Amino acid sequence: MLWLEKLVCWLLSPSRMGEKHRQESLFSLPAHVPLPPCHDSMESMQVYKQHCQIAEEYREVKKEIALLEERKKELIAKLDQAEKEKLDAAQLAREFEALTEENRTLKLAQSQCVEQLEKLRIQYQKRQGSS
Repeated sequence: MLWLEKLVCWLLSPSRMGEKHRQESLFSLPAHVPLPPCHDSMESMQVYKQHCQIAEEYREVKKEIALLEERKKELIAKLDQAEKEKLDAAQLAREFEALTEENRTLKLAQSQCVEQLEKLRIQYQKRQGSS
């Protein structure tokens, strides 16, 4: 088994390839399909079985990674939407406050105008009565 470990170490050596390529290379090469074992060697048969198991585990992990990456995209989209809605809600709250203040100011101006109109009416009636 020592020769297999040396081969893997050599295949994965930093000087031989870049990090991303190195991580993908072991199982993305046609090495996915294990070489047929030497039927005369028990070690070869064991290595073949291990290779098959590792390749299957690798495929399962790749599937899980793909599913998790898809879920991550979905969650990021939901988070973006929630943040947008939060900003929209904050904007609506600010607008509501501004309109409420404007409404209060207009009601005050209206009541002042009503008072002034009433005073003018009284003055007019006094003038009409004294003439």
